[in-house]
Amino acid sequence: MELREVVVDLEQLLGPQCRRRPVKLTTQLPESEVRVQATRDALKQALINLSVNALEAMPEGGNLELRLDRIDSRAVLSVTDTGPGVPLDIREKIFSMHFTTKGSGTGIGLYVARNVAESSGGNLRVDSEPGQGARFEIELPVLSGRG
Repeated sequence: MELREVVVDLEQLLGPQCRRRPVKLTTQLPESEVRVQATRDALKQALINLSVNALEAMPEGGNLELRLDRIDSRAVLSVTDTGPGVPLDIREKIFSMHFTTKGSGTGIGLYVARNVAESSGGNLRVDSEPGQGARFEIELPVLSGRG
């Protein structure tokens, strides 16, 4: 599958939600295609989970960036927000089934997102500074000989 298409789909899907809040949505895509072996719907759902979490972390507004980079033989999909960030003491717990910091959350979104990344031969990681937002990255192997 071609990853740029997934990011464009996600941008169209999230646009109305961002406009209802004062959230500025930006996307960054490489000029050439980036192909990976993954299930399109599952990967899209993982990115939706990350993006909805980002939006919910910014109830007063902010910036949301969807970005795709190709770094050597790896594709890196990142979802970055300007919310409060992820406290260091819960960084690894957030990927556990049913762990949530929300009053009404199920705690499965990040668990599912990590499983999708890993089942596609990649990984999901978080980088965050308290008070400075969070960046979640799904890193996947690029199909050799393409993109």
